[in-house]
Amino acid sequence: MKPDDLPACINLAIDLQKVPGRLPEAIAEYEAALRVKPDSAFVHNNLGAALAKLPARLPEAIAQFEGALLEAMDEYQFAAAPPLVFGINHLVRRNCPI
Repeated sequence: MKPDDLPACINLAIDLQKVPGRLPEAIAEYEAALRVKPDSAFVHNNLGAALAKLPARLPEAIAQFEGALLEAMDEYQFAAAPPLVFGINHLVRRNCPI
């Protein structure tokens, strides 16, 4: 696989994320995908979802969801914005009880 092959990076990350114990590798593939296309709302969102599965990396997950939201708005992908806001809200409420 070429390191600049965005679809291959994303597909590998998605597949790795489904395999128990392979989440760190999936995260690395999402990070590689962001090096290829740093303005991808889709990749930021998926990386955020993967990071959110690791409690110690929750701040990074939130930052990725925020990045996804900003990119979606920049790209006029407004349809993607509500689920991203919901995801951030869910993470904050789940991990920061009032």
